[in-house]
Amino acid sequence: MQQVLDDDRRISPMALHDGLMHSGLTPAELARRSGVSRALLRDYMLGAKQPSVPQLRRILRAAGLDLTVQLAPRYVPLSLARLAEELPGSHGERRWRLLQEFLRGYHEADDRAILLSEEPRPVNPEWDALLGGLAEHLVACDRLPLPAWSAAPNRFLTGWWFARATDRDARSDALATTPAAVAGRGVWVSRGWLERTA
Repeated sequence: MQQVLDDDRRISPMALHDGLMHSGLTPAELARRSGVSRALLRDYMLGAKQPSVPQLRRILRAAGLDLTVQLAPRYVPLSLARLAEELPGSHGERRWRLLQEFLRGYHEADDRAILLSEEPRPVNPEWDALLGGLAEHLVACDRLPLPAWSAAPNRFLTGWWFARATDRDARSDALATTPAAVAGRGVWVSRGWLERTA
């Protein structure tokens, strides 16, 4: 049983449910063996109360398990500035995977505005416009202030760039689904590439 959880309130209930499944005990038997009342064990399993670490260890040992703690580096989402640093050394599909990684981290972040605040370094005219439009689109969706850097002239194309659109169907899709903030900069890309993926 190995869990990586962002919400501390979910650790105890999940560990206790896993402990019950592993042991084959009933909740009443686990409560009796661990010296915890059935009502308190129920509250722990529902997440209504949090056991102390020694209490959780005692309950899990009664279920035949040991409680261990493993430290791991915390996930730090990409900011748009860090994304722009990665793009010059990347090409083709890798650039789009990096964009999807940024979007995944952005949508999971507690402070989204900080991921957009620092101005991304120039990459090339197309990606500079795409990043500016993406920032404008995201702040509009989340009702955040527009970062000043995104309105700079180098964040707009004078022509059109059909990103990821190599045939007529893909271009039609891009024309129909590109968010206005991105299209207004001359960049056309299917909305699916600008949304979070699992």
